[in-house]
This record gives sequence, structure tokens and C-alpha cells, in this order.
Amino acid sequence: MRITTKIINKGLFGIINLIFFIPSNPSYSEVTNFNITEPVTIAVRKFKNFAGDFAENGVVEGVNGEKIRVGFWKPSFEIKLAEVLTNELANTGHFTVVERNNLYDIFEEQAISGTKKNLTKAKYIVIASLSDYIPNTAGSRSNSDGRILIWREGKDRTKVDTYVAVDVRVINTSTGAIAFSRTIEGTTSSVSKADRSGLALGVIDTTKEKKSYETTSATRALRAALIKVVDYLDCHLYLKDECIAEFEAEDERRKNSTEGSLNLF
Repeated sequence: MRITTKIINKGLFGIINLIFFIPSNPSYSEVTNFNITEPVTIAVRKFKNFAGDFAENGVVEGVNGEKIRVGFWKPSFEIKLAEVLTNELANTGHFTVVERNNLYDIFEEQAISGTKKNLTKAKYIVIASLSDYIPNTAGSRSNSDGRILIWREGKDRTKVDTYVAVDVRVINTSTGAIAFSRTIEGTTSSVSKADRSGLALGVIDTTKEKKSYETTSATRALRAALIKVVDYLDCHLYLKDECIAEFEAEDERRKNSTEGSLNLF
């Protein structure tokens, strides 16, 4: 009986040793040890118009000499577009956006960094602005008319491109230096249409014309540019992966395209 008890005790001790001294599985340890990056705390300044008065009160001449108002900017856009940028950044889940009722009126970096007005300290300040707005940078026009017996029809199409550029700068609040900067640029198009149809027989002509206008508004184009800004900030401030090389290649293509538009003497 004593021998049996000793054997059982030794067996239990061996099992206990097996349980507590078995080496951990390295692969399991690596899988469960996630390296989660904390959200980056940032602040967003007012969205400024540096494209000049033309963006606000610009007028161009139409095909038939008529005056067309193309200015769109309003003072309220400073906060409206800043809020669009703030919301898009917050929606990524990668940023903690400092938000206070009077944040947009604060211009001192010390206030943004939390030393005044009891604000949460932001690591970066995002400053975005409209740097250029040029309507009628390019365009095209086409028309066609046809007739089958007494039936006549035709159509006109006029397309006009507008150039929009948005600059973004990211300020490091610890050093006051510009950490990142980029220009987002592109074009938005508007198309006017005229469709004609009707009967034409001698002095009898029932042809009627229907006109329509399709456009991508400047504010919608700016929103699209801000979404691109969010992708850029998400890449450089949070993800920091292969997307950086992609943005650098994209920016290089943009610069080459811009240089190619200037003929030097």
C-alpha cells in the first residue's frame, strides 16, 4: 500500500512538473502580443482661402458673351470645411481630434498645445487651405445636326474644366516645425447640353431646344480634395507603411506634370 502511494505521488508530481515547466509556444506568444498604435492627437485650423478674391467674386465670360459668376467662396466655409476635415479624420479611428467651441479662433501654437484655455494637448496641427482656383482652364465643344425627310434633330455639348488646388501643412507642436506638407490638385468639370428636335417643312418649323447643365460644384471638389488629405495624413502620421512610397511617387508625377506645362526661354 505504501509503495502504491509513493508511485501515485511521484506520478502526480511528474504531471505537475509537466504542467508548470512546459515551455510556452513561441508562435502563440507572438500572435497574442499585438502592437496596437495609439490614436494620434491632432488639431485642425480654419480652412483659409488663399486663392484670392476670384474664388469669392470671380466672373467669366460665356460662349455668347454673357457674364457667368464662378465665385463660390463664403466666409462660413472656413469652419464648414474645417469641420468636414475634422469629421473625416475622426472617422478613420486613428486620430483623436481636439475639439472645443472656440478652437477655430485660436491661432497661438501655445494654446493648441494645451498651455492655454485648458485644451488637450495636440501633437500635430493640421492647416489646410485653398491655394488656387481657376475656372475655364480647358474645355471642348461639339455639335451635330441631322435631318430625315421632315424630321430634324441636333445637339450641342460644351465642357469646361476648373482647376482646384489645396495645400496642407502639418505642424509639430513640440518643435514648431513643419513635419509634412503636400499639395492636392485636380480639375472639376461642368457640361452644358442643348438638344434640338422637331418637324421642318418649308416655312413650317416646330423645332424646339432643351438646355441642361451638369456640374461638379467647387465645394464638392474641395470635399473630394479633403478626403485625399485625410488619406495622406492617415498614411504619414499613423499607418507609416508602404503607402508613403505610393504618395511620394504620386507627388513626383504631379510635379513633373506641372513642370511640363511651363515653356522656359
